[in-house]
Amino acid sequence: MKTTFLCLAISGLLSSHLFAEPGLREVVNQHMATYAQSKNDRKPVVYPELADRIEGLFLRYPATHIVISGFSGGAKKDTTDIYIKGEEIYVIEAGDGWNLAANRDGVFEWENGKTNGIKIKRSNEDLVAYVYYLTDTSWIMASLYYEYLNSPNEFTVVPNKKKKWTELRLKTPRDGFEAIYVSEKPLWFYGLRLKNPQTKRAEEITISEPEEMKELPEELARQLKRVKFEDSNLTLQRHMTFL
Repeated sequence: MKTTFLCLAISGLLSSHLFAEPGLREVVNQHMATYAQSKNDRKPVVYPELADRIEGLFLRYPATHIVISGFSGGAKKDTTDIYIKGEEIYVIEAGDGWNLAANRDGVFEWENGKTNGIKIKRSNEDLVAYVYYLTDTSWIMASLYYEYLNSPNEFTVVPNKKKKWTELRLKTPRDGFEAIYVSEKPLWFYGLRLKNPQTKRAEEITISEPEEMKELPEELARQLKRVKFEDSNLTLQRHMTFL
């Protein structure tokens, strides 16, 4: 009888491990391994250098801060702040859009100025994909950099020592995209420049390099306490649209 109970206990432990949601770090390591081994895998656009980029997003520092800024016609748009520490992720919008807090209690989303929000099921795969998407919408910069690696003659290379990046200008702009800003060792996409095909206005998006932090700002936890959350079946995938 004791042997039966012991076998059942071990079986239960193994089953819970096999079917448990992989941790954020585990998911990131899986992605890094996929990128590192992807030299001949081009569908979708995946290549070894991307391992540097995802490492910078999630693993380089114990706590990381990244700022996304947008500019249109010379006027500064709202910013997005991303904070990552271990299993915790916070995405804070200065203007419109959904804020996000992913911690040990779940994944919470709310809009600025509202006192109600939603709590969704945590998927670390979705969280990793969402942070990557925020810092490279539709993988546009990853795709253009891949083109540069394979067809460098289609780009004009303009170093920018002041900003620590290299501007890769498309000799023939495509779909309005004119240039991306890149540092290569380690790989980081600092942003892109385009001309909006509809408005004809110049636009620019910049992404700061990962900044090391000792601790996350206390205001992040305080913001959560000001919002009431209700369970929702929505997922982060609704925020991601690929061209």
